[in-house]
Amino acid sequence: MKKMNKYLPYFVLVSVIMIDCIIFYSLMKVMDVLEKELIAALIGFVGSVLGGVITLMGVNATLKHRDRESFLNDVTERLLEIEQLIDSLSGYLNRLFFHNNLEVDASVKCSNIKREAQAFYEKLNSQKKIVYKHLELDKVQIINVYQKTLTPLILKETLNEEEKEECIGKVQSIFNILIKSKDELQEKYYAYKKESNS
Repeated sequence: MKKMNKYLPYFVLVSVIMIDCIIFYSLMKVMDVLEKELIAALIGFVGSVLGGVITLMGVNATLKHRDRESFLNDVTERLLEIEQLIDSLSGYLNRLFFHNNLEVDASVKCSNIKREAQAFYEKLNSQKKIVYKHLELDKVQIINVYQKTLTPLILKETLNEEEKEECIGKVQSIFNILIKSKDELQEKYYAYKKESNS
């Protein structure tokens, strides 16, 4: 289906040209125009259309090549910064799971998890520039939604068991989005590399 959509505009263009040629030929036949003039006009028309199509294909190929080269030039910097962000946030996630599995009183456990979630939130806020610079906008918006819904939880005096689990879930979801974004960048890099090596 994707290939069909790729060639659909060209098919429509060729079909329109063929219909135009048939109509043009019919009109010239009815008007009794000389056949040599008709052939010359058709050749000129078809040549100009083919020239336009070839130019369009060339510009399209150039733009794709430029986008690919631009991506390949700055992908290592993007991956490095996302990796550093993930590394700086992974400690908070590890401590959240540690405190959650620790055999202590429930109120102490909830307090520790709230403290770690708040530290995670503050660290992520301090790194927002990296998030906006290197992640796709839809992923940034999802992270913002998770952060906004995490805010009331970390501002509470104490958390109950359900809120504690919700807090951990939101932190884990944000972390998963970051990892998924890094993986998608790597996949795109390898796909472009494979394409340029072919």
